[in-house]
Amino acid sequence: MKYDNIEITASEDFVQSLKSLLKAQMKMMRDNVPDSADCWVWGEVRVKDSCDIAPFEACFGDEGTKPDHFPEGQSVAIILYGHNNTETHYG
Repeated sequence: MKYDNIEITASEDFVQSLKSLLKAQMKMMRDNVPDSADCWVWGEVRVKDSCDIAPFEACFGDEGTKPDHFPEGQSVAIILYGHNNTETHYG
């Protein structure tokens, strides 16, 4: 994961917090807008540079739009971009 031009290690708390945030948003939307509950099946957040004023890019969707990289049974993905690598955590 990067912070400006520095490579940093994401803490487990950071990754777990992002997973919890995505799951909470999906549940909140399914509970409050039941007519579109099937639109909140998966969620993904990308952290491109934690130095940016808005470092998070999130997207959500239905089963038909779920990205191929999701393992079976997983509903959220946290993608952390580094300078030379990308690290993905599922939940």
